[in-house]
Amino acid sequence: ANALKERKIKVVGGRYGLGGKEFTPRMAKAVVDNFVKMKDNFTVGICDDVLKSSLPLPEYSTNLKEFQMKFWGLGSDGTVSASKSTIKILGEELEKYVQGYFEYDSKKSGSLTRSHVRVSDHPIKSTYLVEEANIITISNFSFVHRYNCLEGLQKGGTVLINSVFNADEVDKVLPDIYKKTLQEKKAKLYVINAQKLAEEVGLGNKINMIMQTALFKVSNIIDFDIAQTQIENYIKKTFSKKGKATIEKNLLASRKTLERLQKVDVGKFTLNGTTLREKNIADKFYQNIMRPIEKLEGDKLPVSVFNKEGIVPQGTAEFEKRGFALHLPVWLPKNCIQCGQCVMMCPHNAIRPVLVKGKTPEEIEFAAAFGMNGYYYRIQISPEDCTGCGVCAKTCPAINKALEMKISGEEMEKQKKNYKILQKLKTEKETPFSTDLPKGLQFKDSYFAFSGACAGCGETPYIRLATTLFGDHMVIANATGCSSIYGGSYPSCPYLKDEKGRGPAWANSLFEDNAEFGLGIEIGSKFTSKQKQSVWIIGGDGWAYDIGYGGLDHVLNSKENVNILVLDTEVYSNTGGQASKSTPRGAMVKFANSGKQTKKKDLVALAIASKNCYVAQVSLGANMGQCIKAFKEAENFEGPSLIVAYSPCVNHGFDMSETSTEMRKAVECGYWSLVRYNPKTNKLEIDSTANFDKYEDFINRESRFSAIKELRGKEAEALLEENKADAQNRIEYLKMLAKGD
Repeated sequence: ANALKERKIKVVGGRYGLGGKEFTPRMAKAVVDNFVKMKDNFTVGICDDVLKSSLPLPEYSTNLKEFQMKFWGLGSDGTVSASKSTIKILGEELEKYVQGYFEYDSKKSGSLTRSHVRVSDHPIKSTYLVEEANIITISNFSFVHRYNCLEGLQKGGTVLINSVFNADEVDKVLPDIYKKTLQEKKAKLYVINAQKLAEEVGLGNKINMIMQTALFKVSNIIDFDIAQTQIENYIKKTFSKKGKATIEKNLLASRKTLERLQKVDVGKFTLNGTTLREKNIADKFYQNIMRPIEKLEGDKLPVSVFNKEGIVPQGTAEFEKRGFALHLPVWLPKNCIQCGQCVMMCPHNAIRPVLVKGKTPEEIEFAAAFGMNGYYYRIQISPEDCTGCGVCAKTCPAINKALEMKISGEEMEKQKKNYKILQKLKTEKETPFSTDLPKGLQFKDSYFAFSGACAGCGETPYIRLATTLFGDHMVIANATGCSSIYGGSYPSCPYLKDEKGRGPAWANSLFEDNAEFGLGIEIGSKFTSKQKQSVWIIGGDGWAYDIGYGGLDHVLNSKENVNILVLDTEVYSNTGGQASKSTPRGAMVKFANSGKQTKKKDLVALAIASKNCYVAQVSLGANMGQCIKAFKEAENFEGPSLIVAYSPCVNHGFDMSETSTEMRKAVECGYWSLVRYNPKTNKLEIDSTANFDKYEDFINRESRFSAIKELRGKEAEALLEENKADAQNRIEYLKMLAKGD
């Protein structure tokens, strides 16, 4: 410092990367330009309107020769996987220099993903996101109404959109900003109905191979015949774990792509006033913070808009209205038995009963309410919050289903109108029906709705149930994992409050200390709270069985009145499906690619052995009454309680519309047992029976078990036989405990 001072050299410094911001060429140029003004203690990349430390960013272009691509995708549609396979094909097989970076939002599947890919014949030195793209692909048409996806498109670039509208129709629905950009940039536009093709060949929502094939065709990065060969090789290699049928479906989808690809005549576009959709929401938090983030302008938010306490208002998830469902459930009143099971199982609380006394709106269909003369009943969805998973339709127990999944589009607009009308209508909450069953409980308000969980998620119905029963006086300590991501990712909060301002208080500490965190909340409430609180400690099996088990065991052997809910997906779901101690023997998951060699840890048996805590094992889709009873008993027990809830997950490898069916079949075959244990009576109740003749049928439904057979043959069969034996032994042990032996 003295040497610099003697030479009269002034040193200035600053910070970059604040808040996870990138360091781009424009920022580097700003730092260099600052040597003229010599501003010290500067920041670059954020808008600091409090300390006034930010450097202005100049206009600057790098004029790179790399071929740059940006892919807009919907979480779980395969866009990121397709982007990664594109990198592998170009980099590993064709010896190009490649680079990929992937942006995910905090939602689970059904979220926005953006893939940034660069390709070059020379080493790539760019270490920031793609800002000037040669090609942009959009995998979900709803994006064009919500985001300006074409920002940064290079002159003469190419755009590929997955669209239900053909080449002649797309002019009518594209916002003017898209049309202007395409015409001004003299860009090429292609459309393909990838969703329809995927459904035709049996791939559901997996459109990645279709979009990837179309990408190589329209981009001309490499000769298309070479690309087609490489794609087919990739399909055979990648999907080998999922069986021959999956391979054939993907090959067929790729081969049929070219006949569905259409080029749009951009020159014929006419401006019709169509703009990006804006929501008319007056809420201050939405306007100041959520709205810019939704428009992907969160990086531009100034420091001054954030509150220093870090508190997020409740119910902000309700503002999101993502509206990306490709299919929506349509209620058929003549078939409905008004049981409420669809309401209980909806992963996003997007389907609700409406109970009206007397006159109903003429334009909306109702049915006479069973058991309540003069009342009328309806099932209504919030269409922009529905993910189109189809769980409600599959859950319906009516002989002739009361919910039918129909393609979104006109149905979306119709249901939006209905939802808006019914929101203003006074609906009845009190009924003569018992809340011990879905029939009565369906009418009670839940304090959890519209989370960013995966479509078909098996975890969220349990949280919805808990908040319905105890939400107005509930305090939640949430372990890091899926439930903390869809439960508390800024600025979206799915936990609600009622008209009296009551609702769950929620907080997340760390992955490993959640049990201790919840215990501290309970002990602290004795000195600070004037009202009775219901403390719930919530987390997944990765926390409960593995990382946080020591703390969990400590709490279960205490005398404190806390409730623990373990959402058991049998893998580390949030980080991609790695093996946990809850993973059963023979399951092929990450870190156990040859099938897990050891049996599932029996958390329920360990808890029962303490003879200190209430213990229940539940599966909502198998027996809703038993599940509701277990939650109420856990809450009423004076001391620690543990509920282990079977939670089907996308990592299990089955059609997620079948979540409730999977819950039921797991119990029917003996894979999962329903039990309740109360140490006050030292009595264990087994609430299910097991038919092990159905065990193989259940195992074969899920690729985590079925795929290993093709790869490991007799070794796999032996493992799965041991898996079955593990389940049989668990039940025999439970029967022994129930007898008091």
